[in-house]
Amino acid sequence: MPDAQKDLAYYLALRYPTELTPDSEGGYFARHPDLAGCATQGDTIDEALSGLREARELWLESKLLAAERIPEPLEEMPSGRLMLRVPLCLHSALEETARDCDLSLNRLLNEVLFNHANYLPLEYGLKRLSTTRRSGPHGQTDKSLEHYLALRYPITLTPSEEGQFLVEHLDLPGCSAQGESAEEAVAELNIARELWLSSRYEEQLPIPLPLPLDHTGIINLRIPPALHYHLARHAGRNGVSLNYWLVMALSRFAGSDRSARIYDSSVVGAEYEMAQNRLAFLSGLRSLKQRHFVKAFESFFEAYRGGLNFSTTAADLYRSMPDPISHQQLHELLFELSQIVPGDTRDKREVHFLLVAWLQEVKDEPLRQEQWLAYDREARSLTAA
Repeated sequence: MPDAQKDLAYYLALRYPTELTPDSEGGYFARHPDLAGCATQGDTIDEALSGLREARELWLESKLLAAERIPEPLEEMPSGRLMLRVPLCLHSALEETARDCDLSLNRLLNEVLFNHANYLPLEYGLKRLSTTRRSGPHGQTDKSLEHYLALRYPITLTPSEEGQFLVEHLDLPGCSAQGESAEEAVAELNIARELWLSSRYEEQLPIPLPLPLDHTGIINLRIPPALHYHLARHAGRNGVSLNYWLVMALSRFAGSDRSARIYDSSVVGAEYEMAQNRLAFLSGLRSLKQRHFVKAFESFFEAYRGGLNFSTTAADLYRSMPDPISHQQLHELLFELSQIVPGDTRDKREVHFLLVAWLQEVKDEPLRQEQWLAYDREARSLTAA
C-alpha cells in the first residue's frame, strides 16, 4: 500500500513487537523498539501494555500530522544475501583462517556468525581451532548461577494472528515461550529462562548480560590531530570508512581479554594452568605499575598458588614485557608493597616474601633474596611457636 493511503487505522492494526523490562522497584517498563520514544510503565504487565497502547496511538497520530515516515515491523524473512564490506587486512586474515580450517570462506563466516548470534565463543565447533575452547568459567567471571537468575532481562512480546502472545529474551538466543495472555506468556518465559541459564551455566558456555537502557551508541571523541590523520590513512588504505575502522579496533580491544581466555583455556592440563598463572602474574604487574597494590597482591597470590615459580618463570615473564618497570620505580614500588600486611594466613605471608625476593632478584641482588627468605623463615617459625 502506498504511504499516502496508510492511515491511523492501518498502523494501529500492525503487530509491533513490545519490549517489557522488569523494574528493580517493581512493575514494568514497556516500549516499542521500532517506534523510537514510544514508551510507558505500569505496576503490572496488563497495566504497562494498556498504557503502551495509548502511547502508541498518540505517537502514530503525531507522526501522521507531521507527515513523517513511520517504520513498520519486519514481516518478511530476509533473503539471506549480503554484501559485506570489510577492511583488506581482515579479508586476508579470514581467508587464511578458512584455509587452516579446510573450509570455504562462506562456510567459515556462517559458522562464526551463527556462534555470534547465539552468544557462543566465535571459534566454537570449528575444527583445527578447537572445540574445547571456553571464554572463561561461564563466559564471564566466577559469578554464581543465582547472579544470572536475578538479572532483569528485557522481554520481547509479539501478538500472534490467533490472539496468543509470543515472548522471548532477545539477549538469550532461543529462550522463548507463548501463552493465551501476556501474563501467562511471561510466566512461561520465566520458567524457560531459568532452564536456559541453568543449562548454559552447567555447560560452562557464555551467558550474555542484559543490555543497559542508558547507552545510546554515540561517543564524542577527542583525539590528537596527528592520530586522527594516521587512523584516517589506515582506514582509507583498507577500503573502509573511518568509523568502521575505529569500531573494528575498539571491538578487538573490548574482546581481547575474552579472546585471551579462549586461547589459554584451549590448552589442557598443566599447560592450561601455567597459562592462567602467567595471565594472573602479568595482570599483577600492570596493577603494581598503577600502584593498585591490593589488586596486584591478589593477582600475584593467585599466580603463586597456581604454581608459578617466582625465581625463574616470573623473572623471564617480567623481562619479556615490552615496557618493564624501571629500576628506580621498582625500588619505590617495592618499598610501598612491603608496607602491606598480607593477612594472617601462611600462604599469603609466604607469597608476600617470595614476591619481594623475586623483585629483588630482578634487580640483580641475589643476596637480598636470601635475606628476605631468611626473614620469612624466621617469621614463620615465630608464628608456629
